[in-house]
Amino acid sequence: MRYVLRFSALLSCIVVLTVVRTSAVAQDTTPLRVAIKPLTPFVIYNDDGTFSSFSIDLWEAIAERNTWGFEYVPLETVADVLEMVRTGDADVGIAGISITREREETLDFSQPMFNAGLQIMTNTNGSAPGLDLLLRFFSPSLLLVFIVLFVVIILVGHLVWLVEHKKPEFPDDYLPGKRIVTVADTTSAAFLQERNLLFSTVTTIEEAYPLLESRRADAIVYDAPVLRYTGACDDRGQPFSPVRTTALPCSRTDRCAR
Repeated sequence: MRYVLRFSALLSCIVVLTVVRTSAVAQDTTPLRVAIKPLTPFVIYNDDGTFSSFSIDLWEAIAERNTWGFEYVPLETVADVLEMVRTGDADVGIAGISITREREETLDFSQPMFNAGLQIMTNTNGSAPGLDLLLRFFSPSLLLVFIVLFVVIILVGHLVWLVEHKKPEFPDDYLPGKRIVTVADTTSAAFLQERNLLFSTVTTIEEAYPLLESRRADAIVYDAPVLRYTGACDDRGQPFSPVRTTALPCSRTDRCAR
């Protein structure tokens, strides 16, 4: 079962809301303070000081429909957005934040509209792991037999996948022993901690990609839509270095959307 993050309907990934009643907004002309953080492809900080992408477009359409005035409060991390809403320094939060039981105890969320999961991103450049070791111990003819057998197994596996309509997953024992990186104070970090896996953290997901490309990390664990988007192209719309991603199972502590 996939580890599913429930993303809110009011933004793209999620909107963290304090109690904002339409009637109260109609009587109060004070602009709503909207806390945001960068998270491609949902919230993008442009070089000219403006903000764009799906969450921004969705929020502005909702605000226009309800004649709400607002101003953005740009932040850098999920923790900053949560804390600003929690303390009342912001009225609304738009960012890639998953809905968890713990967060629902102190924050109000809109209805979820985006079901996603955590994924692993790995680098596919270079030779296959262990290939050099195989070449040392096996003759070319014996190695050919193993290669053919391997191809047959892969073909059969893909046929089973097509029949069962399942997405490919890494084996349960893939992550242990790998150099894993994720973003601090996120459900990705909680997922890894829950499974007692060693990992390093960065402040933003953009800091993780160079670590993977330079092979200073073996895998990135983070929100599925973000990794899938980056696997297709970078912030400049250019193809990202060859990577592969796969879904992770559902957390034992958080609810899974269906």
